[in-house]
Amino acid sequence: MRISILKKNKIIYLLIILFFTQCVTANDELILSQGLINVSISDIDGFAYKIPEDKRQGFFESPQRIDSTLYNLLNMKHIVQYGDENGILDKSKINEAVDYSMLSFADNTNQQNSIFLNDQYSKLKSYITLEVSYKYMVNHIKKSVNKNELLELAEEEYLINKENYFLPATRDLDYISILYTDENIEQQRTKALKVLSQYKNNLNIDKIAENYKLDNDVEIAKNLNQYKYNEKYLEFSNFIYGINNTGIINDIFDAKNRFIIINLKKINLESYLPFSEAKEEILKNLMKKKSERNFQNLLAQLTQDKVDINQQALISIKTRFSK
Repeated sequence: MRISILKKNKIIYLLIILFFTQCVTANDELILSQGLINVSISDIDGFAYKIPEDKRQGFFESPQRIDSTLYNLLNMKHIVQYGDENGILDKSKINEAVDYSMLSFADNTNQQNSIFLNDQYSKLKSYITLEVSYKYMVNHIKKSVNKNELLELAEEEYLINKENYFLPATRDLDYISILYTDENIEQQRTKALKVLSQYKNNLNIDKIAENYKLDNDVEIAKNLNQYKYNEKYLEFSNFIYGINNTGIINDIFDAKNRFIIINLKKINLESYLPFSEAKEEILKNLMKKKSERNFQNLLAQLTQDKVDINQQALISIKTRFSK
């Protein structure tokens, strides 16, 4: 019986696909294997295609970077397989993230060509899928940590490290500076006394700023809050910290190049940041540490088998991307 031309073409096409599939499989040597998890040449190719072409050779010239990359791939595959087997991975979200990520590589991967003739795109996509799935798992492990279970530990952490939450005494203040030189010191002292009188007689600092906005010798500083005793400005600090009452200070401070009028708005005594305010930051750190421990414990369980290494394939990686 004669075979139609259409059927002949289909058979030839299938044979071509089979041929190239076998070529890809034949060239896809295993590099590392651990239990049921394998890292192959295709995996390292997919990783490499994410690196800009002009930097690939330099990256693979380092044996340490190659080893680190291979074991990272192995660990990623373990974690992703665990997520897959336990129904944790949301394939629709992962596929959506992969498709979005691949857009940035579309112009460089010749994806219009058959992947059997040019499989760069498909290898890159396989790696991106692994990477996105792995990040999904890492995020899942982070979210699985229960904040409420760490509250008691957070309180203990706060008490043990309470000195870290010490708050030194500070002052909140506004001030007005009147600049002077040796030639006009007395004139500027008179101006400073006038401004002090205006300030004390309920002329607020905004109104003073408006009245003296064209006077380059007058400078206004508002909301200098949480000012700490500073030995660099020892005389000024001693002056401020020597006042026990809030309000406009009667004495004008002479800073050697300016007269300073100060409104001491608030005296903050030394104290400790209360647990209620420190709690969230402590919990954040504890949750991070716990999620990292959970991740490492899971990885240790999954990677107990011996790692088998194909030395010949490992050697070939070093020259695979050489120009």
